[in-house]
Amino acid sequence: MKQHPTMKYWMALVIFALILAGCQSPDAGYDSPVAPIEETQFIDSPPLNWSISRLDSPAFFRQLGRGYLRLRAPGAPCTAYGDDHLYYSCFDGENWSFETVDGDFGVGVFASLAIDADGWAHIAYYDQVNGRLKYARQGADGWTLQVVAEADADTDRTLPFFGNGGAPFIALDADQAPHISFYDYDQRMLEFASLHGEEWVFEVIDSTPGAGVNSSLAFDSAGGAHVAYFEAESEVLKYAWQDEDGWQTAIVDDDGQVGKFASIAVDSKNYAHIAYYDIGKTRLKYAAAPAKQKIFTIRTLTDLDNTGEFASLALDSRDQPHIAYYRDVEGSHVYYIRKEKGKWIDEKVSTGERDLVGLGTTIALDSNDRPYFAYRHSSENQLRVKLRSAEGEYETQVVFQSTRVGEMTSLAVDSQDRVHLIYENDSQDELRYALKEDGQWQFSLVEQSIDTGVHPSLKLTDSDLPHATFWGLPSIKYARQTAEGDWLVDWVEVHDNGDWTGWYTSLALGEDDIPHVSYYDWLQYDLKYATIKNNRWETKVVDRLGDVGGYTSIVLDDSDQPLIAYYDFTDLDLKLAWQIGKRWHTRTLDDVGVVELYPSLARTADGQIYLSYISDNGNSLRVAHLDGQQWTIETIDRGGYYFKATSLALDSKGRPHVVYYDGKHKVLRYAYQTGAGWAVSSVNAEGNYGMGASLGLDSEDRPHISFQDVIDQDLMYATTAE
Repeated sequence: MKQHPTMKYWMALVIFALILAGCQSPDAGYDSPVAPIEETQFIDSPPLNWSISRLDSPAFFRQLGRGYLRLRAPGAPCTAYGDDHLYYSCFDGENWSFETVDGDFGVGVFASLAIDADGWAHIAYYDQVNGRLKYARQGADGWTLQVVAEADADTDRTLPFFGNGGAPFIALDADQAPHISFYDYDQRMLEFASLHGEEWVFEVIDSTPGAGVNSSLAFDSAGGAHVAYFEAESEVLKYAWQDEDGWQTAIVDDDGQVGKFASIAVDSKNYAHIAYYDIGKTRLKYAAAPAKQKIFTIRTLTDLDNTGEFASLALDSRDQPHIAYYRDVEGSHVYYIRKEKGKWIDEKVSTGERDLVGLGTTIALDSNDRPYFAYRHSSENQLRVKLRSAEGEYETQVVFQSTRVGEMTSLAVDSQDRVHLIYENDSQDELRYALKEDGQWQFSLVEQSIDTGVHPSLKLTDSDLPHATFWGLPSIKYARQTAEGDWLVDWVEVHDNGDWTGWYTSLALGEDDIPHVSYYDWLQYDLKYATIKNNRWETKVVDRLGDVGGYTSIVLDDSDQPLIAYYDFTDLDLKLAWQIGKRWHTRTLDDVGVVELYPSLARTADGQIYLSYISDNGNSLRVAHLDGQQWTIETIDRGGYYFKATSLALDSKGRPHVVYYDGKHKVLRYAYQTGAGWAVSSVNAEGNYGMGASLGLDSEDRPHISFQDVIDQDLMYATTAE
């Protein structure tokens, strides 16, 4: 029996529809309309009892002070430095000692050192956590610590530096009493503190706004104090001295933008010598005049651009100036210029070639006029000292190795409520792994390789074994732990075009623990996706329209079809990409502006999607929700500055919990949705916590968070009390 043509037509339509339906993911709906952004409902929630632990806390320094290198004797240099704590090191001819002077967290930055006639150290330094100036004095019984100046009650703690004690410089008078010039961040002026007995006495040197953001202090033969400093408001070099009427000030150089990194010394004839940086012309300059005079002779000492930052001046036994400075010409360098028989002689002390060498350069001379140089080797995260022989040869000493960890973390909680996390140690080129089991933390190494561990993403298999993706020179890597505890690391993608393929990785595990990975190809500016098929990695370009693919996050549906959230660097949008069958689809979800987006996706058991991300040029934290019919977007926090990162997890009821870092207010925030609205609170009450935050929930919906102490660069962990 022949079929009627019309029947054949309808049967073909039915077959086509069935084929098309089979290609559709059961959770497709990502292209649903977006409702207007809702007015978020917030609730008052009882305060959470947070328990915060410091998991990995290596010694760390970042910003060196002025005058942090001094000599106890010829051949015996000492340095003061810090950031997480205050440290003091001295060289005995063979080795450098290492001593923690102040164990408080967040102290030691901008340390300035003086050594008295008995060889005891005096250190002025800044407390970043509390915004105050501190002083440490060494003696036969150890160290005595004092708070010199507190922050004002109404200090603005959202500023990078606040309170009192900015950029202190310490010097001793003829009676070995300490005096400190420092910047008052609250009042924006230059102040002077002197220790009389056990009491500090304060004077204002210059109340001009912005005066003294960096300063240098010296004494003349009569015991008078002299200060050279940069006035930031007018961008001029100024000079101040004490007389019977108090402090007198004068402008030394106002030719353009001048005066940064001012360094002063007073010679035996009471002449003031000042080395400083000409910001506008990017040159090293030198000024000299009889002390307490307003007219200086000024000379430009270098003729190349980018020469003269971190100028540091010392006078030898013949009152001749010696100056160390940073030079950024065909690489980074420490240079040394001195005056001999009326001529200036310039020579190279250290070079970085491809490394960054020379920030925070300072100089000191011993009684034999032998120069010593200290500086930061940024690429190796080291404080170094150079000793110059009489023949002009240089010997390098490594004083201190700084280590920073935890800026990027990823955490997961397994079926036994054990906590797994991976984190980057970028100082030692390591990706580290930590496991909390029975209340104890165990640490191990995933990989040590050049620049490894960037943008890690951790997921657990059905048998609770950790798998992770991350970037390591030159491309994206995949690591998995065996049942025996060993880590196996493979390349996801390698090609001959250079590095930077595989940033912003995100990992999801599908059926049989098959990995699915989203990442950014920085060479081609594309969003990419990779998975294993037939025991080989298969990679695909998902979106190549413009510069796309930053800050990715990936989840899978019940059919292991991926959904990816990512940033469009060209149009400044939050975008989504999803796969139906073999075809990729994309859409824009929100116009977010210039942000570190850091989206975090999660999917409920019934296919609903939650997505946290940063929007509004970094000024808002939002959560998007797809219920299968439409997207709704809520702003759950605003008024801060949000970046690196957000992390979202769903509780046993399918409700979202989010952690994120508010860099403006220096807090780690935790938000969760209830039936009545959002509850938002801060995890930390002080310090600067939260960068790189990652969240997991246990079987009782208790939050577990890994993150970084931003000041101390330590790996931190927080959970609520049981």
